[in-house]
Amino acid sequence: MRRLSPLLLLAVPLLAQEFGGDSEKPETDAVVIEQKLKSLLEEYEAIARNQDLVQARRRRELAKRLGLLPHPASVKALLRMVEDDADLRTRIVAMYSLARIGDLKAVKRMYRKVKEESTARDSVLADYLGPALTRATDPAVGPWLVEDVLPSSNKLLRLSAVEALGKLRTPEAAAPLLHLLEKERRKAQPDPHLVHELVRALGQIGGDGPRAAVLAAAADADWRYRLAAAEVLLCHVRDDPGIEAMRRLLKDEKPIVRETAAIAAGREKTEPLFDELILLMREGNLRSKRAAYEAMAATSGQDYGYAPDVWAKWWQEKRKGNVGAAGELKERGNITVATYYDFKIFSDRILFIVDVSGSMEWPESRAGDPNRIAVAKRELVKVIKALDEKTLFNLATFAGHVNTWKKDGEIPATDANKAAAIQWIEGALLPRGATNTYGALIEGFERNPLVDTVYFLSDGIPSTGKYEVPEEILIKLRYANRFRRVIINTIALAIGKPAIEKAEKYEDPEEMAAFMRLLAEWNGGTCVDIRRPYLDLK
Repeated sequence: MRRLSPLLLLAVPLLAQEFGGDSEKPETDAVVIEQKLKSLLEEYEAIARNQDLVQARRRRELAKRLGLLPHPASVKALLRMVEDDADLRTRIVAMYSLARIGDLKAVKRMYRKVKEESTARDSVLADYLGPALTRATDPAVGPWLVEDVLPSSNKLLRLSAVEALGKLRTPEAAAPLLHLLEKERRKAQPDPHLVHELVRALGQIGGDGPRAAVLAAAADADWRYRLAAAEVLLCHVRDDPGIEAMRRLLKDEKPIVRETAAIAAGREKTEPLFDELILLMREGNLRSKRAAYEAMAATSGQDYGYAPDVWAKWWQEKRKGNVGAAGELKERGNITVATYYDFKIFSDRILFIVDVSGSMEWPESRAGDPNRIAVAKRELVKVIKALDEKTLFNLATFAGHVNTWKKDGEIPATDANKAAAIQWIEGALLPRGATNTYGALIEGFERNPLVDTVYFLSDGIPSTGKYEVPEEILIKLRYANRFRRVIINTIALAIGKPAIEKAEKYEDPEEMAAFMRLLAEWNGGTCVDIRRPYLDLK
C-alpha cells in the first residue's frame, strides 16, 4: 500500500498513542468515569512515592488513563503529578493529559510550574510545553497564550506559545505573531528557530497578512525560512502567487527544501506542480525522487513508479484532456535499492549506528543460536555489500562512548571501501558498557554533514550520556534536527532473554520498543521491532 513520506513528522509533537493524546476518545459516560476514576486514583495513591522503576512505569500509564477521564478529580491528580512526581517522564505524560482535559485554570497552573522550573538550565518541561498545549481543548487557551505567554522574555516559553498557537489555529494570534516576526527579523542575529516556527504558525492560521509573510519567507535568502514556507504555503489557499512560489521551492538549491515542497504538494494534491515534480524525479537525490513519486501518485491516482518519462507522457495527455489515452499507459519504473532488515534504503547519504553495549551479548549462545550482536553484525555486513557505489556511507558503534569508522565523514561505497568497512566491523562490534543513545546520534549528525538518513540499532533504553531519560533525548533531538531533518529509522533488537535473571525486571522490551518507535516516528522514520525466540533467528 502506498504511503506518503513521514518527513513532516519531524515538526510534529510526540505521538498521541504514547503520551495520552488523540488515539483514544475520552470517556463520556459519567457513571463509567466515576468507576474507572476511583480505581485509578487508589492505585496512584498506593505507588505515588515509590521510585522503583516498575512502579514509575505504572504511574506513567495511570497519567495516560486519567487523560481519558474528564473530571475535576482527574485534573487534580494530573496537576499533582506535574507539580510533585519525582519521575520526569510521568510529569511529561501528565502535562499532555492535563492539556487535553483541563480547563484554562488548570492549564495556567501547569504553566506556572513549568515557568518556575524553566529558569533552571536545560529545562525539559519547558521544551514539552508547546507540544502538550497543542492538545488543549478549552477554546480560552489560545487567547490566553496570546495575552500572557507570547510576550514572555523566556525564549523556550515564547517558542512553545508560537507552536501551540499555530497548531490550535488561533485567529487572534495572527497580528501578534506578525509583529513578533517583524521584530525578530530586524535583529542583527534573529533566532532561526523562532522565525521558523513563526512562519509555520502563520501558515497554519491563515489570512491575508499571514499569507503575505509566508510568501515572503518562500523567497527569503535564508533556506531555513524557505523550508518553513514549503511546509505551509498550500495549507489554505492555492492561488497563482502560491503556486509560483512552490515551483521555485521545488527547484531550490537545498535538497531538503525541494523534498519538503514535494511532500507538501502531495499532501495537498496540487496537480499544477507536476512539471516540477517530474523534474525532481529526474534530477533529485533518492529521498527527493521518492517524495516526487509519492506526491504524483497521491495526486493523480496513477502509479508509474520511478519513470519520469512515463509520468511526463501521462501529464501531457492529461493537460490535453485525453484522459483515456493517459489511462492506457502501462509502463512502470522501479529503482533497485539495498535492503536492511525490512527497510528499502531510499537514500544515497546514509549512516549505520549499532549498539555494542553489554546487553548486546545476550542471550548466551546455545546450540549455535546467534546472540544479538551476531545478528546485528550479519545484517550490517549484508547491507554494506549491497550498497550502490554512488552511495555515501559511514558506520558508528556506541556503548558508553561512540566509535565512528571514518572520523571525517561519509565516503563512497566503492568495493574497496566496503571491504574496509566490513573488516572494521569485525573488530568494532564487541559488546561492552552502557547505552549512550543521545551521544551516538548527535556525534553521527556532527561527523557526517551530508548524511540524510540514519539506521539506528539498539536493544535497550538509554543508560548513560548527556541525556538518559528517553523524553529528554526525544525533545533535544527534535531541536537538533529541526532544520537538517535527518530521517532516523530504528531497529529494536531484543531477541532472547537477559543473561542475568535480575535484569529481566528492568530490561522491559516493551518500553524499549516504544522508545525506539517514537525515536523513529518523531524523526520521519519507521521502526522495525525484532523480538523473536531463539528458533526464529537462524
